[in-house]
Amino acid sequence: MLMHPPNLASVHMQPLPRVSVEQASEQLASHSGPFVVTGAMDDAQWGMLRWHGLEPLRSRWPFASADLFPSNMLSEGNRHGEWLVQLPRGLSILASGLGPNDTDIEVEPDAPSGRYLHLQLTPAMWASLQEDNLIPSGAGLVHLLLDANGWQRSCLSAPQAAEYHMKLHWKMVIAGTRGAGMYNHTDYLGAGSWHAHLSGSKWWRLCGPESAGWRCVEGVVREGEVLFYGGTWSHQTQCVEDTTVTITDTVVHEENFERLADRLHLECTSNVREVGFTAGLCDALDKCYAHMHRRFRGVPAPSGRWRTWREEAGRQRLSDDVDGATVLEERERIDAAERDAWQLAATEWWWKRGQAG
Repeated sequence: MLMHPPNLASVHMQPLPRVSVEQASEQLASHSGPFVVTGAMDDAQWGMLRWHGLEPLRSRWPFASADLFPSNMLSEGNRHGEWLVQLPRGLSILASGLGPNDTDIEVEPDAPSGRYLHLQLTPAMWASLQEDNLIPSGAGLVHLLLDANGWQRSCLSAPQAAEYHMKLHWKMVIAGTRGAGMYNHTDYLGAGSWHAHLSGSKWWRLCGPESAGWRCVEGVVREGEVLFYGGTWSHQTQCVEDTTVTITDTVVHEENFERLADRLHLECTSNVREVGFTAGLCDALDKCYAHMHRRFRGVPAPSGRWRTWREEAGRQRLSDDVDGATVLEERERIDAAERDAWQLAATEWWWKRGQAG
């Protein structure tokens, strides 16, 4: 089935658990590990429609940028093979490979065949998909899994939310050709994720900690199914069919929100991952931590749980140079450089018409 069989560690592999839509809420609440919801997109409660092909995205957002991986990412050593391209160009390369005019893009010579494309979605882009009934906006189980971001509406403005989603890859459309994969990795934010498989099939291998040690599961997730996994689970993937398309979102709940908040706070104060948050976004996130705590714990956050980022960032320097810029100064520089761009990115209009609009 797999075009490029991976070298798996010598650990006992269990089948990926599969549950019905009716069982999904209980499974999610148990935090017991990854699972697949079968028939998820056939159930009226989800209201999710399958996509057949990516061409509608070409005309919907012709000025959006996408991350193109022309070399297969099955090996961790191929990380450098990411290229930022306009969405229409990325879709063409995904479908047909590099053409004679794509001399600016390099391909890893020894990488196995397979191409990937990631499209980051802002809240405005996500909302437009909901308006067209391409993703659900209902209640019940849909709300539990797909609307775990309500805390953001209490503390992030539209431009701040656009920056947050784009820089953290919070919501994405992911597409790959047969054989394309992603090396084994754990998501940095430590939050959970769901992946709705809109077309094609994808092999997943996931490993995570349990009380008795490590547990690994694997299986093929098919069109119409939704995979959920927690933030501490590493995962490796490979597309089984042409073209496999998934849409994914980050899941925050009572079990993982503090881990997420701690990592966001560390990003603002130390620039540990060099995501490049603006000062304005970090100011807003200072308020978000309290909103998250009240939403998921039901009580106010303890005093001093998250110190104001400016207190720490003003003392942290970007390098060992004692006269170098502080993290605070760098955040304010990014803020001044990007403020207007995030105002525009907050609207879907920008991705439809671009600067020429």
